[in-house]
Amino acid sequence: MRPSISVGHLSEKELTALEARYRQPRDANERTRCQIILLSHDGLSPPAIAQVVRRTPQGVRLVIHRYRAKGLEGLRDRRYTNPGRQREVNPEWEPKLLEAVEQNPRQLGVNRASWTAPVLAEYLARETGVSVGEERVRYYLHRHGYAPRRPTWTVAHLARRDAECEAKRGS
Repeated sequence: MRPSISVGHLSEKELTALEARYRQPRDANERTRCQIILLSHDGLSPPAIAQVVRRTPQGVRLVIHRYRAKGLEGLRDRRYTNPGRQREVNPEWEPKLLEAVEQNPRQLGVNRASWTAPVLAEYLARETGVSVGEERVRYYLHRHGYAPRRPTWTVAHLARRDAECEAKRGS
């Protein structure tokens, strides 16, 4: 059996701050975490708290540990407090992307009629030595106001080259 864990006795200042956060949380999960701490302060065990807030006892213990370690900041949703490292590209990569997207791929030695995110990623990896995925290319394109579009394929350019087709069209 696990030893019972609790937040212990909270000072008047801690209790006031916790109740204020409980009344105006950033999101519903933060409110539940505040409720867990308040119930622990009232003397309920993690399994009893788990029944009230409809969480697992292990989840309740985790919230109590986080509160004991970090206080109110430990009750915030970690997805918002620590979203992870944002991938960055080197300073020459972004201007190269913007320069390339404004040009015809064939002018830059890419045998394609139009740019796609995977083709741009491959081209920039060759040019700058920085290898990123197509989603990162889309992210930077969107950041600079470019919207991905699918190419529309027609045979009009072939018809213009074919004299017989032009003759049929003209008659």
